[in-house]
Amino acid sequence: MPGPDAARFGAFHTSEVPYVLNTLYMSDRAFSDADRRIADTMSSYWANFAASGDPNGKGLPEWRAIDDEPQIMEVGDKMEPIPVAGSPAKFAFWKKYLLK
Repeated sequence: MPGPDAARFGAFHTSEVPYVLNTLYMSDRAFSDADRRIADTMSSYWANFAASGDPNGKGLPEWRAIDDEPQIMEVGDKMEPIPVAGSPAKFAFWKKYLLK
């Protein structure tokens, strides 16, 4: 979150909440137009999912369902599916490790 302590705390637990609830206006932090765009998109995904079980909706980048391709949705500078672990080899390592 932007502000004088941003470098110290970075992305901390619950820093996503004002974005998910689209409540940036309730803070005195210096949110940018990009922050407001992210909050609008993220809150729309959450509202759609709560209403229908599907985060997708009109005007939103497609949030694909889970399949055999290990991806997550990036909501930020880019709004697109990205690999879970950065590479198939890293994903295979973690999958093997976590399935023990």
